[in-house]
Amino acid sequence: MKPTKRAFHAFFFLLFSLAAMHAAAQKNTEISPVDSSATASSYTTFTLASLFSSGIDYFGQTTAQTLPYIALNGTLRLKYGIYASLTGFHLFSDSAVVSATGLTAGYQFTIAPKFTGDISYAYTIFPKQSPFLQASSPHMVSAAFNYEHLLNTGISADYSFGRQQDFFVSLSNSKELVLNTDRDRHIIATTPQLTIVAGTQQFYETYLVERKNNGKGKGAPPPREESRSYNQFGLLSYNFKLPLSYNRASYLVEAAYQLSLLGNNASERAGQTNSFFTLGFYYQF
Repeated sequence: MKPTKRAFHAFFFLLFSLAAMHAAAQKNTEISPVDSSATASSYTTFTLASLFSSGIDYFGQTTAQTLPYIALNGTLRLKYGIYASLTGFHLFSDSAVVSATGLTAGYQFTIAPKFTGDISYAYTIFPKQSPFLQASSPHMVSAAFNYEHLLNTGISADYSFGRQQDFFVSLSNSKELVLNTDRDRHIIATTPQLTIVAGTQQFYETYLVERKNNGKGKGAPPPREESRSYNQFGLLSYNFKLPLSYNRASYLVEAAYQLSLLGNNASERAGQTNSFFTLGFYYQF
């Protein structure tokens, strides 16, 4: 039987995934585990990464339908902190090979010893009727600051825009704990992290409208309480993440579990929890 074009694309995607996994290494965003404290490096690096996630995680919120996906990423970091990355997403429920494509450019810099900053712009290409929560806001401008002391404390501000506009602020604290003693050969570590996210929810209103209309275009917002305002700024989620990583000279493998408790300002299911599991492979040249 002659293979179909769709089968060929699926085979090519699987082959590329396995190649990225075989090459795979880090510590955002999420796809790249390079520690932000090592920002203004004096050398250039390139990181290939493959990440599996059990569902879409957007500031602790997720879709009504469970949507596991795999993401493939390449990140180039130049001297003095300039970087650019390309990420491809594939939803397992999607017949298309590429469900979304993300482009990011940014600059990481050192402000003082143990105090670093990061500014970036990201643009994600979503197809029509995309099930991603943030599909109505493909642009994202971010600024983040990180201070290392007894804990690793970070604060970030994100402004997303497109058909909707939203603003988010995140405050996180984490602590790296090395679990093995023979650190010269490899490192086994965990970095528990607690993150509090506040923001607006206009992206979610658009998501609900399009889900109600099955992607057929604009429509009236779904019924909601009079006290509910999607442009009201408030607490969205409390997130606890527990990763376990295995790090060799140039590659890293990391599995992580995240539990997110939705805040009072969450558009749906306030006070309830979401959970996510991720498995990532990273290789740095």
